[in-house]
Amino acid sequence: ATLTVTAGPLDHLAVSPATATITAGGSQAYTAQGRDAYDNSLGDVTAGTTFTIGSDGSCTGATCTATTSGAHTVTGTDAGKTGTASLQVTAAALDHLVLSPGSATIIAGTSQAYTAQGRDQYNNSLGDLTANTTFTISPDGSCTGPSCTATVGGAHTVTGTDAGKTGTATLTVDASLVDHIVISPATATITAGGTQTYTAQAFDASNHSLGDVTGSTTFTIASNGSCTGNVCTATQAGAHTVTGTDGGKTSNATLTVTAGPLHHLALAPASATIDPGGSQTYTAQGRDAYDNSLGDVTANTTFTISPNGSCTGATCTASSSGAHTVTGNDGGKTGTASLQVTGGTVDHIVISPATATITAGGSQTYTAQAFDASNHSLGDVTASTTFTISPDGSCTGAACTATASGSHTVTGTNAGKTSSGTLTVNAGPLDHLALSPASATIPAGGSQAYTAQGFDQYNNSLGDGTGSTTFTIAPNGSCTGASCTATVGGAHTVTGTNSGKSATATLNVDYVRNPGFETDLSGWNTSGSGANVTLTRVSGGHGGTSAALLTNTGTTNTTFATLQDSPNWVATTTAGTYTGTMWVRADTAGAVFKLKFAEYNGSTLVGSALAQATLTTSWQQVTVIYTIKSPGSTLDFQGFVQNAAPGTVFYADDASIVVG
Repeated sequence: ATLTVTAGPLDHLAVSPATATITAGGSQAYTAQGRDAYDNSLGDVTAGTTFTIGSDGSCTGATCTATTSGAHTVTGTDAGKTGTASLQVTAAALDHLVLSPGSATIIAGTSQAYTAQGRDQYNNSLGDLTANTTFTISPDGSCTGPSCTATVGGAHTVTGTDAGKTGTATLTVDASLVDHIVISPATATITAGGTQTYTAQAFDASNHSLGDVTGSTTFTIASNGSCTGNVCTATQAGAHTVTGTDGGKTSNATLTVTAGPLHHLALAPASATIDPGGSQTYTAQGRDAYDNSLGDVTANTTFTISPNGSCTGATCTASSSGAHTVTGNDGGKTGTASLQVTGGTVDHIVISPATATITAGGSQTYTAQAFDASNHSLGDVTASTTFTISPDGSCTGAACTATASGSHTVTGTNAGKTSSGTLTVNAGPLDHLALSPASATIPAGGSQAYTAQGFDQYNNSLGDGTGSTTFTIAPNGSCTGASCTATVGGAHTVTGTNSGKSATATLNVDYVRNPGFETDLSGWNTSGSGANVTLTRVSGGHGGTSAALLTNTGTTNTTFATLQDSPNWVATTTAGTYTGTMWVRADTAGAVFKLKFAEYNGSTLVGSALAQATLTTSWQQVTVIYTIKSPGSTLDFQGFVQNAAPGTVFYADDASIVVG
């Protein structure tokens, strides 16, 4: 069937373009499309849409404009439903400059620094253009870069010009006669990294103050440090000179920098080399955060060494070759030095642990140490050592594993040197059982003894668990301890259960309950035989003391001499394949013996199978195999000789019928 889905009522608008960029004063045309709640299009609704723009600007119809640079939002509204779009407005071309400061006053001979910012016709900023701007001053004076000066008192105009666009600022020049300046304080002390604020006063030749000229004074500091405006700092301890310069006049002050609080230690020597067992003596000097010295602090310093070795006072030693780190600690402040312990030639390696035990599937991690001929440790060489395990298992890096229980040998090899350890792998917890025998056949009413062996998940034996295993049999029968029996012929399943783990074995129960004719002829007759055929029990059986004998007591051949199961041993069949066997012989060789299965559904023959063999005077087993066609039927079992001559026809013994 066809289902046509139409768009719902107007829910919102989709304004296009969703994003756009214009130059300040430019414009952008928009369209609006109606959408339902599921964003299905309702077509173009531009004509019925009112467009507005924020945070500034205006819209005429569907065309919007703005002059202020930055992000704007265009909103379309139709019948109370809205949609928005983003409009980015960028500054237009350079229109004029804005100089800063707009007005300033300097003392004659001093200077004023300016910056120039570009603006478009709508006064949108185009950023700092100081570097591209040419500065001039009138009616007199001069400008060096963005810094302008004049010596003639009065009002001056500073003009900045960039690409033909200009901007101006007013500069008032104080023409009072400056003879010298004085910066304060004359002397001061700060901690390394601290700051000192200065002021500058101008004076005439008679030492009359002309007022504060800090704003027009440039401050510098030597031999190191820096000044930002009138605030100076330095991190290097010692005496420094701060100089103030204004209109060519200078004044100096002394700034003393002292070291700060203890920040870290500097150990000496910073690096050293010793022989294994040798020692190195250290000194420790305190340093502040800027590395200014606080003097010798060796006496207060605790020294340690890693990854091995020891320190007594300020003297450290180690016997393992390789790189070591000596650490000095004073009140939680530290410093380090590098101590290289030179090793001799590697004589041998030792892997650890020498002996270990894991559960099957677990792993053991090893380490390897190298030693010289004097058995001095040359350090850990685990990373460069290759580990292997035998007779089975695997190693990944220094971690070895195996799943087969028993003793294993782990070998570490490094530059031709080897070391071995013993890894014993124990079987894991019980994972499954194995019953023995896995399959067996018993006569009806007979019994079969079983054993149960436990295994872990890797099939490692956990030994004989027969005593703690519970045995059951199905679909019928019973088990006493580890011995199971059944009287009903057919396939049975024996199950052993131990600690929640189980295993099964197949037990076939023979359908024939009188297979060897040891006591009587029950279950057998000569039904289907011709005249004069008799069935007797005689001595001299195949597997026991007795056997069945079919005899033609007449004087002429008879049609059949048949040994017939009666009643049928297999009264009700199950799906599967049945195997029938019988041991037979004759007093005289030559007759053909036939063994037959015939399947009947009621009185209807469903199918049959026949096997034959030529009789000899020795016992031979004849086997017939038949697959059931109609489960629930009856299976007839018989052995016979056709056209049997007078006298002994054949002997039969140890008959069997099993399924599966």
